[in-house]
Amino acid sequence: MRNIKDTQNFLHSKELVRHLIGICNIKLDDVVIEIGPGKGIITNELAHKARKVVAIEFDEELYEKLKNKFQSNNKVDIIYGDILNYTPRIPSYCVFFKHSI
Repeated sequence: MRNIKDTQNFLHSKELVRHLIGICNIKLDDVVIEIGPGKGIITNELAHKARKVVAIEFDEELYEKLKNKFQSNNKVDIIYGDILNYTPRIPSYCVFFKHSI
């Protein structure tokens, strides 16, 4: 089995993140499910654009850091788990997933 740390990659440019989110059709009343928030750079920007961000992180260490980082932000929920086992409890949502090869 592959080590999860071997599959992780992170964006560092806030300008690039703003550009990527800017070309998405996210509105202020949207709920966004973010798959693999990592260090939270995208999560932070999504929280400025959407009503709510539900960020699902599989790496326990990153999850703990994200919980601390966003603990006072009521627009962000951090969930520890595998997206494949997550069932949204909301009727309508968008999905944001950053993938690199």
